Amino acid sequence: MIKVMLPSRLRELISAHLRKQYFPERYPDPYDELIDYLSVPKVKALISEAQESGDRSMISIASYLSRLLPIVHFSELFRDYQEAYGQRLGESGAGPDTVFYFLRSLEAASSVELWASFHRWCDGSQSVQESWLKANLGLEAQIGADAMLLRHFHPDSESWLKSITGRLQNSSGLFAWHSKNLAPGDSLPEFIRSLRWPYWDSIADWNDFRSLAKSMVENGPSRVSPKIRRRDVGEAVMFTAPISPPSKVVLACGKAAGVLDAMRFAIEFGTSCFYTGMNPDLEAEFRISGDPALPYFWGFLFAHALSLPAGLTRIIGPAAQKLAEPLGFLLHFWYRYDSMLAEYQNRLKTTPFKEAEDRYTESFHHAFPMSAPAFLCLYDLGRADRSFYRATAWEAAAGAAERFKTAYGNQWFSATRFKRKIQDYWREGFGWSVREILADLGAEANAQIPFLPL
Repeated sequence: MIKVMLPSRLRELISAHLRKQYFPERYPDPYDELIDYLSVPKVKALISEAQESGDRSMISIASYLSRLLPIVHFSELFRDYQEAYGQRLGESGAGPDTVFYFLRSLEAASSVELWASFHRWCDGSQSVQESWLKANLGLEAQIGADAMLLRHFHPDSESWLKSITGRLQNSSGLFAWHSKNLAPGDSLPEFIRSLRWPYWDSIADWNDFRSLAKSMVENGPSRVSPKIRRRDVGEAVMFTAPISPPSKVVLACGKAAGVLDAMRFAIEFGTSCFYTGMNPDLEAEFRISGDPALPYFWGFLFAHALSLPAGLTRIIGPAAQKLAEPLGFLLHFWYRYDSMLAEYQNRLKTTPFKEAEDRYTESFHHAFPMSAPAFLCLYDLGRADRSFYRATAWEAAAGAAERFKTAYGNQWFSATRFKRKIQDYWREGFGWSVREILADLGAEANAQIPFLPL
């Protein structure tokens, strides 16, 4: 049985809500006790109660536990899944989850071989991936955790999912034109390899993440820099670990293979700043869980600020201004990919699993004018987890930035009033949703062609 650790305050809240269904009357030190009796009936009951009451505290707790439940309930499947993803492909040392980042840093021949190894891994691990993904989709259908979150935080999700296909198709021609000029490629690996532009390297030392963090603190809303932990395992590593916000938040990063990794760092830095900016006296559930789109929103807002001419000039230097167009294109590509994944995942909810390859190919072609790597249908279904929240967070970040520009000018990221506003939001943690922040700002999400230069 896989065991899960919960902070003491959160355990007390769960115990109170469930009338001691989860925890014994007495237990040892909260960070030494591990619970191993999460069950489907108990989490399902909590979700039902949270939906009925509409209490945000309960919704946050139910969401948190629903994310732990598959790991506990399908422990053997999860172990096999993790073992498969722990494999290393080719001489580069890349794992299945890091292939896309290593492709940019390898010579052409090595890159082609890595992609071929990745294809072989997807084919060879199909049974493991399918078992884990089917189990998760079935569990979600049974307990309804995501439906609860969408109903409470994103009530317009159904209309968004219905419209995303048309919006991707309508902007496909403009994306293709920019791709031809900035990142030509008839296939996904060719496109990814072309995202490394040599002339970018002369503008700044993109591997100096600490200096970038310092500049973003000096010119942005964060008062302090989150703890940055460098890991010498390649450029693929980049993630935020909100261990116990706001005191224990770690940003782990490897080395950079160009400015794209600096943008990935900016996303994780913005996410980390959100967690470190919380009020330490805030209730535990509002420091760890709520609207799933919220951490993405803050990370994407930071990346967007860094991609604009004013942000590049202030944070990097005047020579970086010429990166604005390609970086805007990069952000739009990430947005399109998340939107494609959200559409694909939604389509698969109403069609047999055996049609995954066909549904994936259709969704991919809606978003990208290139050949579809159909063998990624299961791999990308795994990556589609929370893709709706990422896609809508991209749109919200673009819309918020437009509002900030109107209110505070081109240098909005460095404006004193902007900093104070953001710090007020951060202090409340997950007490806000992205939808509520946009309403408070008087802003609207940009659901048309966010970030792409027109």
